[in-house]
Amino acid sequence: MIANGQTLLERTLQHYGDGFNEVITCCRDNPWFYSGFSNRTLCDLKPGQGPLQGLSALLGATQTQYLAVLPCDQYSLPSDWFEQLSIALTPPVKGVFASDGGKHTPVCVLHRDVQGLVVNLLKQHKRSLMALLDCEGLEAVSVPGAGMDVDHTQTLQRDLENIRD
Repeated sequence: MIANGQTLLERTLQHYGDGFNEVITCCRDNPWFYSGFSNRTLCDLKPGQGPLQGLSALLGATQTQYLAVLPCDQYSLPSDWFEQLSIALTPPVKGVFASDGGKHTPVCVLHRDVQGLVVNLLKQHKRSLMALLDCEGLEAVSVPGAGMDVDHTQTLQRDLENIRD
């Protein structure tokens, strides 16, 4: 999807992707498109099986202790989103998800040990982010603005008009 001459992925990386060791994109299909925006591109092992498949692929590929995740359709976040989430990562917390007014989002920072939880959830045929967030050691952190992602095409134009740069 293109808005204001940029794909949402380009805009997300430009606004929120600085300062990370590596950018890894994960997609259901079309890896050739995403490869131009990242150091590595992964595809879900089982496309169409929900967001936990993508998190499983990313956690399995990360070479760092923590993985920061931004959905490609994230178009508004505070500039200190990563710091807001990272502050809550104190033992025994293994991961934090941004929430915004009660809306839980895929914006998160996860310890790579969370991979085991994700694999177990997938074996139980659970695919949602809420299933993961309900696990012990994972918490929601209020990050105002984190709930602004594109769920429906018709909401994109309205919301972009409200947040013009």
